[in-house]
Amino acid sequence: MTRVSKYYVDKQVLEEIDAALRWLVSKINSEKITNLFIGDFFTDEERLMLAKRLFVGYLIVKGLDYKEIVSLLKVSPATVRQAKEWLKRRAGYREIVKMLFKHQKKLEFDKKLEKIAKRIWPQSKRDWSRLAGTSDFPD
Repeated sequence: MTRVSKYYVDKQVLEEIDAALRWLVSKINSEKITNLFIGDFFTDEERLMLAKRLFVGYLIVKGLDYKEIVSLLKVSPATVRQAKEWLKRRAGYREIVKMLFKHQKKLEFDKKLEKIAKRIWPQSKRDWSRLAGTSDFPD
């Protein structure tokens, strides 16, 4: 679980280091450097938490319901509710999910999702292939 130091840091210093981090992340333009940064900077748990938050939004946009998302990603219903709210109210989250959605064919995530869903729910008569290409996002 992520922890923040209990020691006081001046608000202006926090704002400056936050701005520096945002600037630095915006300048990363290499997949290799991105992978190194994420691998070195975040713990396994932090990466998993961030990835799940991202893909909960993706699965909401793909049309999965709460129970399916909870079962597939092993998240709580509260996490799904929160992501649904973020899609409505947080432009940054919405834009990142849109970016993922636009690049889904390159990532072949829908094919992977379909295989995982069939393993989790082998008796389901649901056509998981219908998820490919669907979206609540306008083009």
